[in-house]
Amino acid sequence: MEKIEHSILNTIVESPYPVDILGLEPNTYEVTMNKPWHSFQIEELAKAFLRLNKLGDIYFYYKNDSIQIRPGLAELKLNLTSGPLKDSKKKGVLYYALTKYGGEKWESYSNPNWAKYIDYFVNHQDDVIEFIANCSDLSRLDEFILKFSHLVIHDLMMMENTNEMQPLVPFEVTYWKTLPQGFRYSCRLQPRNDSVMKNINVYSMKECEEFLVWYTKATQD
Repeated sequence: MEKIEHSILNTIVESPYPVDILGLEPNTYEVTMNKPWHSFQIEELAKAFLRLNKLGDIYFYYKNDSIQIRPGLAELKLNLTSGPLKDSKKKGVLYYALTKYGGEKWESYSNPNWAKYIDYFVNHQDDVIEFIANCSDLSRLDEFILKFSHLVIHDLMMMENTNEMQPLVPFEVTYWKTLPQGFRYSCRLQPRNDSVMKNINVYSMKECEEFLVWYTKATQD
């Protein structure tokens, strides 16, 4: 697998993405994706998209209708450079996603440890914050919850009778990967003072980046 193809697959392991994401300017891409710019040119990306689609590793669809399509080189280049085509506004944005086969190929190159994978998010509405985390390994999930608690303990307090741990059988890890079992932890929190809500988006677990690593990026020759 070429480096460009592996890079494309890496972007959609956890969720599908709009094609035009890869066509963003370097600085915008890095802020949006929270990772270094891929350094590939539009022509290279479009041709790599076509190869991966032909091999059955990825599929394309317009968000508004979700019907799988096979775009040509010109359509891909236009989406990469200017977002959705003017004559395709009714269809919406062109997305690309992993097939099950493509996911298995990505696994063979990236050596993921699914027991280490943690899917989490922090939602906030008014003065209530909802924290949810999923993992197939209960002890690792407990450790992650503890790290999150230490991160927010001075700003947030748990609402009474809102924390819950439940089994997930089966466990849909991502949109293309399913495991026999997993666990979900959820709780609701409230700020200790008004200023916390203004800065709630800082809880991105950057302090735990090493802990959250769950796959090895294969070295490309």
